[in-house]
Amino acid sequence: MICHSCHQETLKGKFCSNCGAALIQEEITTEAIPSSTTTTSIQTIETETPQENKSKEILESMKEEVFAFGRFFIQILKNPSKAKNLNSKHWISGLIMFILFALFNALSNYLTLTNSFFRISFMDGFLIPFIQLLALFGVIAALTFIGLKIGEKSPSFLEILAKVGAYLIPFFVLFIISILLTLIGLNFAASMLMLTLIGPLLLIPTFIILEQPNLKLDRIYILIGIYILALIISSLIYQSPLLGGFSPF
Repeated sequence: MICHSCHQETLKGKFCSNCGAALIQEEITTEAIPSSTTTTSIQTIETETPQENKSKEILESMKEEVFAFGRFFIQILKNPSKAKNLNSKHWISGLIMFILFALFNALSNYLTLTNSFFRISFMDGFLIPFIQLLALFGVIAALTFIGLKIGEKSPSFLEILAKVGAYLIPFFVLFIISILLTLIGLNFAASMLMLTLIGPLLLIPTFIILEQPNLKLDRIYILIGIYILALIISSLIYQSPLLGGFSPF
C-alpha cells in the first residue's frame, strides 16, 4: 500500500515503515466510503419516506372524515333536532352532505331523462343539475348566515354550513324514498319529490333562525327577507343560460 505522507510503498499496518506516519486513516476512509449503489439507495429512501408518510397521513385523514360523516349522518337521522348543537368542527360532514344530496339528485335526473324520449348530454343531464343544486345549498347557508348577522348574532359560516348539511339529512332520506315510490308508479311521489327540493330552501333557514335566542331584529322579518332572496337567487340559478336554464321546480 502507498503511504499518504511520504508516497512510498510500505507494508500494511498502523504506521508507515518509511516515515512512521499513521496508516489508520486510510483504512477507515476506504472502509467508510459506501458504494455508489448504497449511496443511491440511501438517497432514494430519504426522498421516498416523506412522500409515503404524507400519503399515509392523507389516507388516514380521509378515513377519519368518512367515519365522522357516518356518525354524523346516523346521529342526525335518529334525532334531527340535535343539529342545533353542532359547531364549526362538523363543517366537513355538512359539506359532504351537500355533495351527496346534489350527486344523487343529478344522477336520478340524468337516468330519468335518458330513459325517456329525450336525448340529453351528460353535461345537461347530470353535471349542470349537480352544480345548480350545490349552488342552491350554498345560497341557503349564505343567506342564513347573513340573516343571523343582521340579527346581531355572530356564528361562524362554517357552523352554519354544518347545520345546513345536518338539516338536509331528513330531506335527503325523503328524496330517496320519493325516488323509490316514483319507480313503483305512485302518483303522490312527485309531490314528495318537490318537497325535498323546495323544503330545504325555506325550512332549513327557519330551523336555524328560530333556534337562536334574543335576536335584535324580529325573526319573522329576517325569515321573510331570506325567503324572498332565496326564491329570487334560486330562480336566477336555474334560469341562467350559463347553467342550461334547467329547473327541477
